Amino acid sequence: MGREARVIRVRALTAGAGYRQYDCCALVGRTEYQAGIVIANAVFRVPNRTNYRIVPRFTFTDPELAHIGMTEAQARECGIEPDVPRFPFRDVDRAITEGECAGLVKLVAYRDRLLGASVLGPRGGELLHELALAMTTGARLGTISVTIHAYPTLAQVHRRAVNTWLGRRLFSRGTRRLVRTIHHLLP
Repeated sequence: MGREARVIRVRALTAGAGYRQYDCCALVGRTEYQAGIVIANAVFRVPNRTNYRIVPRFTFTDPELAHIGMTEAQARECGIEPDVPRFPFRDVDRAITEGECAGLVKLVAYRDRLLGASVLGPRGGELLHELALAMTTGARLGTISVTIHAYPTLAQVHRRAVNTWLGRRLFSRGTRRLVRTIHHLLP
């Protein structure tokens, strides 16, 4: 077999007889991450610990499904009432031009921080990395919003999802009331 990745084909037990592919090398990324931590701890005496909260998970289906961090249900189980902005690929220009509009991005956030994310759509595995970086660095959601995304790219879906969340916060009832009060105070 050499260096090739092995993929098992499993006959789908559905009405439409076909094949689905599953990645049997799913742990390679996690193993590489853990090895880096072991080396840093042993050689460089850098005290690092594995953070399993930020390990991405992929299912290579069509469309791809990628996930990182907490799900909405897991956040609720922990007593967190998360904000869950979503944005569909059907409203992203690159997805429209490529004819791959199925799917969406779903963010699980609390107090301007990303707790988890799911990407179901074209190249979902590739698109998850920006969100993984945001979680790893503890970046605020607003950071994704102000990041310039090349146009037209599928990665714009992240910015659009965050802007959906920001729009809801910006134009909340309390914000509108504050603007109205300030407006009345001005001459």
